[in-house]
Amino acid sequence: MKKAFIVRASFALIAAVLLIGLAASAVWAQAQCAVGQFRGRYFKDGKQVFARCEPRIDFDWGTLGPEAGSSATDDKADGPSSRTVGVDNFRVRWTGRFHFNGGNYRFIVVADDGVKLTVDGAVIIDQWRSQSATEFSAMKRLTPGEHVVDVEYFEDKDDATIKVRWVRSGS
Repeated sequence: MKKAFIVRASFALIAAVLLIGLAASAVWAQAQCAVGQFRGRYFKDGKQVFARCEPRIDFDWGTLGPEAGSSATDDKADGPSSRTVGVDNFRVRWTGRFHFNGGNYRFIVVADDGVKLTVDGAVIIDQWRSQSATEFSAMKRLTPGEHVVDVEYFEDKDDATIKVRWVRSGS
């Protein structure tokens, strides 16, 4: 009797874990963008205000701040958001999956203010400070295939600029 109960409880636990895992996978899939795009998550005072898929990071907001626009979602709903993070003191984190042919790549960032770029979790550029628009670059050898590029950015005050690109520079 006790053994049958343990077996049934074990099956129930396994079923619950599988169902939770499937639900989490569905939520995770909604939170990602297509390969070749970034998922931008915009924060104010430590709270996510909105998120959106973006084909590239190439923003020169000047003394204006980013607005959610019609393609953005907030952190609680999967629908349009008219929220804004304001013009100063905000953060953005972009995560994207990109296909690389393999070889040496130069990652180039222009940022006003702080920026940190990682590829597959390895820090490539780390310039986390208040500064005027400054260009930074670093080389990284990549294997052929898909890699995850993360960019973290913060805007302190005044002008806001963030641009990220990469170029293959030989093999």
